[in-house]
Amino acid sequence: MIIRKSALYGLLPSAVAGVFVVAMAACSSDSNVAGNSAEIGNPEFASISGTLTLAGGGVAAKTSVRCIPEDFNIFKDTLPERWGTTTDSNGFYSLDSLPETFAIEANSSNGEILLKLGLSKEDSTYSHKLSLPGTLILDAGDHKNGDTLQVSIPGTTFLREIIVKNGQIAIDSLPASEISTIRINKDSVEFEEPIKIIANGHISLVTETEEKQDSVQTDTIVEPLQLQFKYSLAGLDIENTVTQVPIALRLGASDIDFEQVSKTNGAWVAKRGKTMLKLDKSYFNAEREQAVFWVLLDTLKANSKDSITLSFSEGTSASAPGVFSKNFIAAWHFDEGTETAIDVANLQNGTPYNVVDTTGSVGAAYYYNGKSSYVDIEQSCSAGLSFDMNDTMSISVWAKVEDISTSRFVLGKGSTQFHLKYFASNEGWLFERYETKTDTIAADTCKDCTFNNTWRHWYRADSTAKANEWAMLTIVQQAEDFKLYLNGVLADDSGATGYFEDKYYTENDFVIGRQEIGKDTTGQYFKGIIDELFVQRIPADADRIKVMYENQKPEGYWPRLK
Repeated sequence: MIIRKSALYGLLPSAVAGVFVVAMAACSSDSNVAGNSAEIGNPEFASISGTLTLAGGGVAAKTSVRCIPEDFNIFKDTLPERWGTTTDSNGFYSLDSLPETFAIEANSSNGEILLKLGLSKEDSTYSHKLSLPGTLILDAGDHKNGDTLQVSIPGTTFLREIIVKNGQIAIDSLPASEISTIRINKDSVEFEEPIKIIANGHISLVTETEEKQDSVQTDTIVEPLQLQFKYSLAGLDIENTVTQVPIALRLGASDIDFEQVSKTNGAWVAKRGKTMLKLDKSYFNAEREQAVFWVLLDTLKANSKDSITLSFSEGTSASAPGVFSKNFIAAWHFDEGTETAIDVANLQNGTPYNVVDTTGSVGAAYYYNGKSSYVDIEQSCSAGLSFDMNDTMSISVWAKVEDISTSRFVLGKGSTQFHLKYFASNEGWLFERYETKTDTIAADTCKDCTFNNTWRHWYRADSTAKANEWAMLTIVQQAEDFKLYLNGVLADDSGATGYFEDKYYTENDFVIGRQEIGKDTTGQYFKGIIDELFVQRIPADADRIKVMYENQKPEGYWPRLK
């Protein structure tokens, strides 16, 4: 194995643990991708089509397919929407206006994946079988046990966060393909011969030495762990089927031996019945003896009873990640430490300032000191976190306000676009949304006032906030209709409106924990804990919100380990 230094890929403080995560660069356009300026239908560029099948022989229907330019950089490039599609009910797909050389990636709902590198415009038809992922184990080299590394495959959207254990780097969730080069942080690792990844298996390139054998722990797990989470919706008053919902699975000291598991190279797999589920491990802290896994359930039917099996064993391939890929604009768990707030949905990472790692509603969270703590989602001024009055979206967040003597900002874009906060005047929660109005103000609307054509909408949950109590707040927008939910229950869907004196301003970043007023003024710093902030493209209905609340609440949550 030859390791060559390279400055092509920049180093981030930490990474999203996931496979084939499409990078979303804020405030940029599709034309910036790999220097591409292709016009639709340009004959100089490639077209490709084919049929995808599953490993067992069935068609890979409704499977995500993407074309990735050969020089794509996961850390800074944005993939145009036209280079992605979904197979039809027969597994057929077609893409055109592609770059001259590219890769094809595919992800099915059952966890099977595909990567084909080195395609060109001569490869006009491509049909292939997907397969379960595999694992590659490498020597850690100069990296120390406990180091967190970023592993990526050049020219793809593959990005994994790996922790060095026992002098080894175990890269799971790799597609069963021939791989010649990977990147570990800034280093390019080139193999003398392409490495063929084994589906649902693992290969090791570790050089065993006497010194290494002496240093490796021998008290590893022999028998796989089998953990079963049973759940019932009978008591949740759910009326309709909820689809594509992320569910948190939590483990504590009484569930597993954290010290033993942390010393073992292995993989976690989640299944419901025989169906493998998408699985993200967002938090695993052996010292605190806490772990959080997220699975994606395609359906949850009213009054249903079922179970989820979470297992761990050595030398196996993990369940495919990507729980927060479909319908999510952003998702922050705040589980990764205080250096970077990782967005596990779209890489809209945030920079924390003066926050402290603490226990959250689910896993870890950030504590805000009320004076200088906040998280800035940089360059989000006009990206997916900006919403017009006719947009569709949902935002959910957990907040525990410590000081209720003054108003406290939870999240939003400045003072005159949209924001959610604790409102001291009404001792409750307030969501405000603004827009530009150009109509004439009636003479009796306000005497001796000057307005700047700004119209304000506000929704409240009055007299509901208590110091040091967790609250899950959910905002749903569908066109000009808004709803505010508190702890899974609708609090306000009528709201109120009126003119506002300040000018409508849209140039602020999306910020968590403090209010930004215009360009230079800040205030209403949050004091307390903020956790599990999700932004979705869909208008979450009452059943979905109730399921997420019952699953994520700190106490009395479901499903529990049986």
